[in-house]
Amino acid sequence: YSKIWEDLVRLDWSTWERRFWELKERAIPYDETTYTLLLHGYVFSHRHQAENAYLVLEEMKKAETHPALVRLNERMLNSAFELQELGLRGEASLWQNVARLCFHSSVRFQKKRQKRLKKELEALEPDDALALDEDNIRHWLSGHDRLALPEGGLSRFRPPGPELQRLPPWEPKLLPAPGGRRSGRRSRRRDPELP
Repeated sequence: YSKIWEDLVRLDWSTWERRFWELKERAIPYDETTYTLLLHGYVFSHRHQAENAYLVLEEMKKAETHPALVRLNERMLNSAFELQELGLRGEASLWQNVARLCFHSSVRFQKKRQKRLKKELEALEPDDALALDEDNIRHWLSGHDRLALPEGGLSRFRPPGPELQRLPPWEPKLLPAPGGRRSGRRSRRRDPELP
């Protein structure tokens, strides 16, 4: 990934494109990070049509990439095209920050998934781990790619219900005055002992 990222940052589109062809020649399937780099490369590149980024986005959805990563890339892509329609095409160096956010988010997601899978594999009995077949593993991996929200779901973000309305109203209190030595430039100038 780092080589593809370096090509994207250097705007070396022939090497960038060649790296994706190498992945296809070796039959290495794209993952969320590869799709992210491909998508943002189309936005950066002057040699490729930027609209191809939407095709990459559709391919991400078909590959069942985690919805949070799909939405992140989709929203950034939509914003880029909306700004372009207004005649406000951002500089490549500034758009790299957006691409870096998406890139690091997908790499972080992969690392977290690997840790979860490793922990679950270590928790299995050796015989159970060896008994897993290809379908079981594929189902298990797809479950990790589509993790649900933590317990409580969306209700964690809703306003409190009647059970919290029974609490007494909050009374604002003033913070106590800070004690100790005054800090700041004035106090240093007045005190001849300070350097």
